[in-house]
Amino acid sequence: MTTTSIRMVMTPSGLLGLNGKGMPAIQEWDVIGKIADGVSVPKPDTSDINKLAAPTASYTNAGDSPADLMNGSIDARWSCYTYTGTELPWVQYTYPCTVELESTTINWQDDGGGLLLPSAFEIQYWNGTTFVPVKATNEHKAAVAKEDSVYTFEKVQTTILRIIMTPAGTMGGDGKKGMSGINEWTVTGTAVEAAAPETTAAPVTTAAPVTTAAPTTTAAPAATTSAPAQTPSTGSPVPMIALCAAGCALLAASLHKKDSAK
Repeated sequence: MTTTSIRMVMTPSGLLGLNGKGMPAIQEWDVIGKIADGVSVPKPDTSDINKLAAPTASYTNAGDSPADLMNGSIDARWSCYTYTGTELPWVQYTYPCTVELESTTINWQDDGGGLLLPSAFEIQYWNGTTFVPVKATNEHKAAVAKEDSVYTFEKVQTTILRIIMTPAGTMGGDGKKGMSGINEWTVTGTAVEAAAPETTAAPVTTAAPVTTAAPTTTAAPAATTSAPAQTPSTGSPVPMIALCAAGCALLAASLHKKDSAK
C-alpha cells in the first residue's frame, strides 16, 4: 500500500472504562517499506542533532514518555516506574544519519521514593554490530538530581546512543521503589554527511575510424570483342552462277535472231 501515515489500533485484553488493568503497551515498533517512487523527501536539518533523534525506551511508565526526554522542560519526564522486569532498563536516541558525538547532558529525576538516582549507568553506542560502552573522559556517575550533569567521552560515530541504567531499587519487584527516571537528555555532536561514492568517469570512447571506401575496380575488359554490327540485308543475295547462266541465254537468243534475218 501507499500512504502518508500508518496507525495501529488495539483492543486491550482488560475492560475499557474501568481501572485501566490489562492495557496494551509497545516497546518497539518498526515498519518495513520504502519511499514511494517519484516522492522527494526533504533533507533533514542537521544543525541540531537533538532534533534528529528518535527517542525510545525498553519500558516506560504510564503517564511518562520517551518524548519527554527532549521536550525542553523538567516538568515532564521518562521513567521506568512500575517496571517489574529483571533486565536493565534503557533509553536510546536513534538518528537518521551518522552522527559524531563527544558528550551528553542528563538531568536525573529523584523524588525520594518511587524514583531514585540510579546506582550505576553506562552510555553505549551502536558500532554497526552491537552496543559498546563509550570511553569516558570524566566521571560518569549519577550524583545529583534535577540538575544538568555533563558526561564527556572520546568521539564516536554512530546512529544510536543509549543509556542503560541499574536502578537503586530491587529488580523484579513491583517496580514502585527506587526505579530510574530522566527529566531531560541532550547530546552534543554533529551530523556526519555521508560522502558520495566516487564514481570514475566512463572512458571516452574514440569514434570508430572512418574506413576508406574500397578503391573502385575497373570493369574487367570483355572477354570477347563484340562482333561488328551486321549491315542489315535488303533481301536474299542472288547466286553468281544463276546470273552467268541468264547472261549466256540472252546472248544465244540474240545470235539466233541475226542468223534468221540473213
